[in-house]
Amino acid sequence: MRPGISLDREDWNPRLPSYRRYELRHGLREAAKAHGEVMTKEDADYYIDKSLATGLLDSNGNLNFRMRGTREEIIAGI
Repeated sequence: MRPGISLDREDWNPRLPSYRRYELRHGLREAAKAHGEVMTKEDADYYIDKSLATGLLDSNGNLNFRMRGTREEIIAGI
């Protein structure tokens, strides 16, 4: 939080760097193409934003895995 500065959208939902959003969008569209489906740029952006909002992606665009169990169970799950 920044004292003396009003809150903005990025304060609640962090924004991905543009290069990372491009990489993720390109990967999603290529995966859809490999499955014989068509994905628009807007659809890919929607899925990226949804993943950010639900916590599946962090603010750098990396995947977050949330697992419970012992060390051995987590390693086996990955």
